[in-house]
Amino acid sequence: TEIILKIPLTLAIIDGITVTVGSILLAFPLSDILEFHKADVSRITTTDSTREVLRLREEIIPVIKLHEFFGTKTKKTGTAEGILVIIHANGKKAGVLVDNIVGYQQIVVKGLPGYMSGMRAVSGCSIIGNGEVGLIIDTGALLRQEIN
Repeated sequence: TEIILKIPLTLAIIDGITVTVGSILLAFPLSDILEFHKADVSRITTTDSTREVLRLREEIIPVIKLHEFFGTKTKKTGTAEGILVIIHANGKKAGVLVDNIVGYQQIVVKGLPGYMSGMRAVSGCSIIGNGEVGLIIDTGALLRQEIN
């Protein structure tokens, strides 16, 4: 008997935190996460350009609402209703609004299929332990597109 095992060269495993935004399951690389924060309304300000910012330890951090970025429906549209994942990449920081934190997982990264290649700020996908497909966020691309 001969068994041939083909392993793709692009297969990678990363440590990540899975979150939900509406019905979408997303994952952030653990190395790009600084902290999690439940925002208080008194620490949130809206700028002239209608962007919300969070004052966190004497630092002003822009807020990115992923439900708006991906165009999905969610019940937690207010910054104080959800959870802010404070991320960093390429010298920039932002608070990303998510609905819930699912937890820590080691994630096998798979390339995006051809029909999904146009998705913004997504570096790959993975099948999470419960069988759901999760999208892996490219935090560098997300910050480049949302923070000027």
